[in-house]
Amino acid sequence: MALLGVGIERLSITPAGVGPVKAMIRSLDLGKLRADMPAMLAQPSSDPRGQYRNWAEKHRVDLGD
Repeated sequence: MALLGVGIERLSITPAGVGPVKAMIRSLDLGKLRADMPAMLAQPSSDPRGQYRNWAEKHRVDLGD
């Protein structure tokens, strides 16, 4: 998700990862993520993974949990 947020659009993943990543991408408002990403990068958390997870949960992104 973070890679998409900074503009990377080509991902290479294992076949087993395609389904979960596809579900995440379909549930993601990429425009909103890209709008919020500069602020997240400007004030990085000591736990970036947690910071992105919180953003995802707030915006109802399917993380496959």
